Amino acid sequence: MNGVLIGFLMLLFNFSIKAQTNDDSLRVLKLNLNDVRIEAILNKLNVAVEEGDGKSEKFFVIRSKKFINYYELRFSVLHKNDFDWFLLNKKDKLQGYFLYKKVNVLVFGDINNMFKLSDHFKPFNFIKLQPNRDEVFGDKEPPIIFEPLIWIYIIKNKKIKFLSKGRYYLLR
Repeated sequence: MNGVLIGFLMLLFNFSIKAQTNDDSLRVLKLNLNDVRIEAILNKLNVAVEEGDGKSEKFFVIRSKKFINYYELRFSVLHKNDFDWFLLNKKDKLQGYFLYKKVNVLVFGDINNMFKLSDHFKPFNFIKLQPNRDEVFGDKEPPIIFEPLIWIYIIKNKKIKFLSKGRYYLLR
């Protein structure tokens, strides 16, 4: 009887592992935003998203980079269909996500006291951290340059300052 039970449990365990690996979605940790300054910046970006088409297909990306005595924050709005191309050869680590006015915000780079970790995860089927180049491009040619519009801010001495807006790299 014990042998049958152990065999059944092993079969069930193997099936659950295969079921998890066959799912194309990546489970991303939920973050809680602790900084109203970030909300103010996202409010400006949200206006840009609402003016465009396909709001449900767009999301925000924040890259936080720590330097010796300040943080640099880069913000952008991306489309889900472009994300696999965008992630090719990027080394910044995806730290988590949060929702801002029903729009997903993905956070990459250095986590600091602006974000609080939670115990919840959400699957994202359009994110592949190590995408297969052939799957991503298929019949299409890759873009020569694919850097979205970026807003750059600096946080130093508890103050946030707008630095620049333009076609810069978002993730490294």
